[in-house]
Amino acid sequence: MFTIAKVVGGPWLDMLIGAAETLENTDERSLDVDLLSDIWEIFETQKETTLASRDITHHLNAASERPWSEFNRGNPITTNGLARQLGKFGIKPAGRARVGSSNPVSCYNRQQFEEAWSRYLPSGHDFHVANGTTGTDAAGVPDVPSAGE
Repeated sequence: MFTIAKVVGGPWLDMLIGAAETLENTDERSLDVDLLSDIWEIFETQKETTLASRDITHHLNAASERPWSEFNRGNPITTNGLARQLGKFGIKPAGRARVGSSNPVSCYNRQQFEEAWSRYLPSGHDFHVANGTTGTDAAGVPDVPSAGE
């Protein structure tokens, strides 16, 4: 869009830059990005590299100030709901493992989230990504996929 506005000329480029700056300076985040941030926090506090889906949903639902305990029409987010939300980022359960249980349970590995964390979370998060860098510049963060995509 910036290239087209530059070619068209006139006030279009200035208007597009102004609109982009306005959008960038809003503190609104999507619920999907909030979910990534909250899961990052869970991995940080639990100091684990693998967490069972049920443990992630338990921690999400226990945070009373967050929306997860009423996420699904007033009901808590479930492991299936978690999987649907994370699927938007291409994150799927890593499989089944005996994480805190004698029976195999669905689980996620921290490594699965690193690309999404580096892409969607602000640089204030101190997380390790696969290439050894941390964070990302907010100006380079693309839009989060919407629920209909």
